[in-house]
Amino acid sequence: MGFFLGLSGNLHDCAYCITDETGNILVHSELERDIRIKEVPGNSLLYYLQDESTLKYDNNICSISTYLHLDHLNMLNLLKNLQDKWNDDLALKVLQPIKKYQTDIGIEDSLQRLKHILNRKQIDLEIYGHHECHAFEAFARHESNEALIISIDGGGFDLQNNEMFELHTGAWHGKTDSTGKKEVNPILLDKQLSFGSIYNLTTRLLGFSTGYPKGSQAGSVMGMAAWGSSRETLHLFEDNFLWQNTSAKNQKRDEVFKSRRYFEDQVATYLQSGKSENEI
Repeated sequence: MGFFLGLSGNLHDCAYCITDETGNILVHSELERDIRIKEVPGNSLLYYLQDESTLKYDNNICSISTYLHLDHLNMLNLLKNLQDKWNDDLALKVLQPIKKYQTDIGIEDSLQRLKHILNRKQIDLEIYGHHECHAFEAFARHESNEALIISIDGGGFDLQNNEMFELHTGAWHGKTDSTGKKEVNPILLDKQLSFGSIYNLTTRLLGFSTGYPKGSQAGSVMGMAAWGSSRETLHLFEDNFLWQNTSAKNQKRDEVFKSRRYFEDQVATYLQSGKSENEI
């Protein structure tokens, strides 16, 4: 039986997961849960290699995958180079950056383990879009054979026609085929509308954390919103500063709302028309 190794973010949410061929989760480990520091930066590949409890899976790993980030693109290119010709200097560039955040069982041991995994046989190296992964995860939990999935985020990198671009909001059409295989296809990809960034800046303006080492307290702000008074905070949203510093195109407030209305109108059109994902 083959095993699939999935690697998550190299910035925050450093984690890895191992599944079998039927998709059953065998191991799921998150760095911040292990060391109790919120959103600590980490290298997910090094995190896996330094976990001795996963050694038993090495011989049967048939695929390594990750979602797209600039760091990940470099990481997978390095892995492909390592498969073609082992180079210890190159490997060190993969494993070295965040060594200080993790228990060091010996960098040389990690290098030899990675060398063993990659040299044993040809490994499939897969890369997926950031929001594509959000969409698929949501659909995988869905019991229906078809669904519309909307992902609203601060930002992440996705792929289309082999080109990488930054995406903030998107809609996907999820379908399940006759064999039970699920897939998601893009309907609308909005590169301008970033409500997540606006929400993060609002959190910081109110004096709360949005990342390492306290983690994101945006959820706390959301919970307290019901107790707040718009009279005390509305002026923040009337200032173009908020909007000009949170969007991909440095938009003004009116342009953000225009982008939002366009996205909502297009999704509504899709729902009403029943068109396929390639027709919008």
